[in-house]
Amino acid sequence: MRPLYTKGLLLIALLGAVSGRLRADEHSEENESSKSVIIVEYREDEFYPERTRYNQIGELDRFHYLKRNFERVFAKEDWGVEFEYKLYPVKESEGKEILEIAMLTFNSRNPIEVELRTWAKFRGKGANEDFGVQSVRHAPSPFTTQGSIERDLDSIYSGLAKQIAKKLNQTIFSNK
Repeated sequence: MRPLYTKGLLLIALLGAVSGRLRADEHSEENESSKSVIIVEYREDEFYPERTRYNQIGELDRFHYLKRNFERVFAKEDWGVEFEYKLYPVKESEGKEILEIAMLTFNSRNPIEVELRTWAKFRGKGANEDFGVQSVRHAPSPFTTQGSIERDLDSIYSGLAKQIAKKLNQTIFSNK
């Protein structure tokens, strides 16, 4: 009879802990949802004049590197907003704040340097800031391996994220 009693107490304690955790999650979701949301819209041209090892990967792969590195850089800023990352076109964009990033070129101008050129623009809620063309140059690893390409892409997209964060700090978040 004693083991049944202990199992019942254990079950009650577990149910109490789970319900308390659920209430805590709901409360944190309410706090997070009160933050404004900026949508980062990524698009790229489908036609490249030259092929390199970096633009052999697909648009979704490049979007993954952009999102991962932008999240890392933007997390260090104290802007009090959340970012959602979406591929072009963003539906329901009316009345939303959108940071548009369009990839222009991603190529190698010489054997020892890779250049990513993008155009960035912020629009929404009375703001319309054109950040212009952002260019990031990088000296890639001389050996082509999966790991070296990933490190190079992280470095390139991290550099782009830092440039755009600087522009956002100078314009959109300058009064915050």
